Amino acid sequence: MLTIVFHVADTAAQGHKYLMLERGHSLKKIRIYPGSTLRFKFEGDKRFYSGKIKDLRGDMIIFENSIIKVQEIAGIDISEFKKQPPLLYGFAKKLPVAGAGYFLIDQFNRSVVNGQSLHIDRKVLRTSAIMVGVGLLLGFTVKNNVKIRGRNRLRIVNLLPEANNKN
Repeated sequence: MLTIVFHVADTAAQGHKYLMLERGHSLKKIRIYPGSTLRFKFEGDKRFYSGKIKDLRGDMIIFENSIIKVQEIAGIDISEFKKQPPLLYGFAKKLPVAGAGYFLIDQFNRSVVNGQSLHIDRKVLRTSAIMVGVGLLLGFTVKNNVKIRGRNRLRIVNLLPEANNKN
């Protein structure tokens, strides 16, 4: 019976720890709990690494196959933690392709199907340019990667008061 009580207390204590990403320009904080998959990169490295968080201890993040310090993380992919609709991300990726495809299909229809000489229709060009432009603007404004520097901070939060006093 006593071991069950200690097991429940230990499990409850682990459930109160999470990573918190504080973004300087926003009042919203992103909480990343153990059990979540974190995509991150190190300073000077362009490649993203991924791992499932098993536990958080002190200033260490314990993954299934490695342990790293919070200070070693230079950037995080927050796409799965954001609560924005995925529609924006879809438009940011698909609109430029659709705009360029619309222009190319129009040129193909004019030259190959209809047998006309190549001629750029202003309406098709305008529509294609708007689609490409809006898609690129969305791609620049909808960021999934956050660099951990300046006002953006990543830290481990422990909700147990006595554990916070030790840090």
